Amino acid sequence: DMDGRVTGLAITDHKETLSVVEKALSEGNLKRYVGRSGTIRDSGYNSVDAVAGATAASRAITDGVNQALAIVAGLSEEQRLEFEESELE
Repeated sequence: DMDGRVTGLAITDHKETLSVVEKALSEGNLKRYVGRSGTIRDSGYNSVDAVAGATAASRAITDGVNQALAIVAGLSEEQRLEFEESELE
């Protein structure tokens, strides 16, 4: 959201073998990111643990979420308003 919190995730493309990445892409796993803000880490404060057997995919998801959060954090108030209005059209 425009306050810098994750409201949901959608993975639209990946190059991993489905049997390897299936758990990392599960709805339950992706929901662990919802409501988080700031920099999400692999361990410690504000962390989302990697899924066993899909560590690389889990890290890629976390990296993507962190990139999206950084983009939102870098928007000015005017850009945020423009973005919100364009979403309504």
